[in-house]
Parts: sequence; C-alpha cells; structure tokens
Amino acid sequence: MKNNDRSKLAHELSILYPGITDIELNEMTTNLINFYKIAVEVVLEQENQETK
Repeated sequence: MKNNDRSKLAHELSILYPGITDIELNEMTTNLINFYKIAVEVVLEQENQETK
C-alpha cells in the first residue's frame, strides 16, 4: 500500500476516533489494512478453486 493511501486511511480513522493516541491509530490502520488483504486473498483463492 502506498504511504499516501495509508496516511489518508489513518486520517479518516483519526476523524472517526478523535480520542485515540498515535500508537493506537497506527495499530488500527495496520490491522484494517491486514484485514482487507486477508479478505481479498480468501476471495481470490475461493474463485481460483471454483474455476478448477
């Protein structure tokens, strides 16, 4: 993920959760990115299995 995209995501999360610390914000951003990466990998794997 591009650093600019990560910064935008972190900024949006900071608006939604104004009381969180920078450490919490970084952790939330990383966790959200990892969640979507895993979700996409699972979907692609399932699609790959269906086409076989």
